[in-house]
Amino acid sequence: LYLVHQNIGYVIITKMMNVNIPKLAAALVAFIVSVFLARLMYTYIEVKLSKYVKLYLNNKLKEARI
Repeated sequence: LYLVHQNIGYVIITKMMNVNIPKLAAALVAFIVSVFLARLMYTYIEVKLSKYVKLYLNNKLKEARI
């Protein structure tokens, strides 16, 4: 969440305020979109990638011990 909220939030809030949408509504939309994107990234990238990273690091540790 911390990786996407600043950039995505800034863009969404700025664009929405440029078309005269209130700050609170723009912030709420930015929050919802940021949480949604963070969840997608966690589910489809982080969880799947962590398996491969774990295997890679375990193999490197085994090599270092030999």
